[in-house]
Amino acid sequence: MTPRLHEALVRLSTHIPSFAKAAKELAWFTGAQIHSDTARAHTEAAGAMVVAYETREAERILREQPAPPCAPDRLLLSVDGAMVPLVHGQWTEVRTLAVGEVQPPQKTADGPVVHTTKLSYFSRRTDSARFGELATLELHRRGLEGARQVGVVADGALWCQSFADLHYGEALRILDFAHAAEYLSAIAQSSGANGPLLSAPQLVEMRHALKEQGAAVVLPQLRALVATVPDTSEVAGSLAYLESRQAQMDYPRFVAEGWPIGSGMVESANKLVVEDRLKGAGMHWAEANV
Repeated sequence: MTPRLHEALVRLSTHIPSFAKAAKELAWFTGAQIHSDTARAHTEAAGAMVVAYETREAERILREQPAPPCAPDRLLLSVDGAMVPLVHGQWTEVRTLAVGEVQPPQKTADGPVVHTTKLSYFSRRTDSARFGELATLELHRRGLEGARQVGVVADGALWCQSFADLHYGEALRILDFAHAAEYLSAIAQSSGANGPLLSAPQLVEMRHALKEQGAAVVLPQLRALVATVPDTSEVAGSLAYLESRQAQMDYPRFVAEGWPIGSGMVESANKLVVEDRLKGAGMHWAEANV
């Protein structure tokens, strides 16, 4: 293959979740007949080269601490993990970082809308500590050290918060609103003396209050609800989870300051990149092939 055909094959194999389909598309566009095993070999070799290069660069940046190449105004980080099925009933986690620049809010009939642009991503299947080190390359490229403001929106997993501590401890922490609402729903749907603690309309109203008025208004109501039911570790645990993250649920302030309150940009990456490639029907992977 010419260098151009080689590059085209690798790009197609990267963007299409099937080496056989990528080879077929290459043949349609160029007339070059490539076996799917050849597509796999070339793509995996190219990927290994990229990973080796990025690993060396991340280690160099950690060692030399070079100046950032740019200084964005408002940078938003979001991290999340996607579970991938392995053979023999085992699972492994692919972690992903999404980075974007937050734009000024745009006024609409339904209220201000915040867009995050210039999105980029970094994924690895590794433990959280190593992932934090390797992600240094992408964060440096995006100018994290020179950013005027940095926000981190993620779920409440400890590794997500440790990631923020490692790279920008002063970042504004935002608990993904949908994630907080799940815990709110878990409490509301718990059984009390007369059925669920909150009816469906009451739950909708409390979710609205959480978004519009913040955790300081909602948490006292939740404490009163939980106090009416027998002590169960599940309900108490959901309440404790929210109470320990109260500062990250100041949604009225975050919205007023023009920050997104959802982690959709990284969840979309999980769905459209990681899971689309690795969680197809019937797929179970050997670790070396992930």
